[in-house]
Amino acid sequence: MIVWQNPRPSSTRFCRPVKMEYTKETIEVVLQERENIVNEINELTATKCEIISGETNFSVDVEHKLG
Repeated sequence: MIVWQNPRPSSTRFCRPVKMEYTKETIEVVLQERENIVNEINELTATKCEIISGETNFSVDVEHKLG
């Protein structure tokens, strides 16, 4: 079940810069940064949230899918 989907992925309202780096932008630098980001995405693991509310306890596993 999708709980929230970003309606405007390129909007600065919902997105923030990946990082700031003072270096000359070359093809090699861009490709290396892309590889780093793809690796981080592939290494994402599910987030487990345990909800404790009075007598009712349950857990929710949030699976992250980036497209």
